[in-house]
Amino acid sequence: MPAATPSQSKVENVLRAMIACGVQPGVIRVEADGSFTIEAVGAVASAAADVADTEGLRDDEPPAWDDVQE
Repeated sequence: MPAATPSQSKVENVLRAMIACGVQPGVIRVEADGSFTIEAVGAVASAAADVADTEGLRDDEPPAWDDVQE
């Protein structure tokens, strides 16, 4: 299998996705095999609270699928 090639567009796509999700990109590492890693500097402020409204759910049961849909 050929080595991965981190093109500018692949890195840019990941950076744009991180920014769109509210995550601040930090260090970008390109490995010898061509793979790359982008570390997040900032975290999403309240992503978990925005995904599902868990009010009224019991702690011992998982939320129903319809409860977490937007």
